[in-house]
Amino acid sequence: MIDDHEEISTGVILAEFVAVFRRNWPVLLIAGAAAGLMQFVERFENRQKLYGTLGVAATILVVYAVSLTTQALVGRAVLVREQLADPGTPARYGAFLGASIVYVLGIGFGFVLLIVPGVLLMLRWILATNFTLARGLAVGDALRASRDATAGRRGAIFGAIVVLALCIYLPLYVLIRMAGGVGLDLSADPLSVVSITRVVWAIFAGMAGMAFNVGAFSVVVGRAGHLREVFA
Repeated sequence: MIDDHEEISTGVILAEFVAVFRRNWPVLLIAGAAAGLMQFVERFENRQKLYGTLGVAATILVVYAVSLTTQALVGRAVLVREQLADPGTPARYGAFLGASIVYVLGIGFGFVLLIVPGVLLMLRWILATNFTLARGLAVGDALRASRDATAGRRGAIFGAIVVLALCIYLPLYVLIRMAGGVGLDLSADPLSVVSITRVVWAIFAGMAGMAFNVGAFSVVVGRAGHLREVFA
């Protein structure tokens, strides 16, 4: 149970992330495995070029379609398990897709202009997809709900993201260097040590990313909405 009087800080968000990960890792592993498999398939297609440029493009579309589908289904399951979503309130998977697209495009455009706008949009909309899955909100409503819920808490969320990113990417960098490569070339042998290392990393990163998102939602929204009490 989260104490509503406890200050929302980077440490509180990270602690909830760890708790969510530990409670739900078997379910999260499904999303992680899908992320790892999709990266492997993408690397294999880019290296083999079995179907030319169109084949590569089609593979990437399939990769992201499968990834989004898995994220939606697993995300909903974890939210229900954490009592952050009422099982009687249906998720809006179409809105999840729309919010995901707006989120990615908005952040990408923000980073193209300057880094700061991209970061601000990321922090503003980071919980939008959870609102589509937990509350059944439409795209616009979910974006606004995320904006309102994160107001005054974005510094803590940003700090938690930085710490988590360092914990994930620094070990990856060390492992890749030890394996003798940079691991950034999608044309690299998909069965090489470097590529396999990145696939394993993708599995863990996929699990951690979803656990963090749900954990942040629990801390920020679960407090204001008392969802744990309502759906307990």
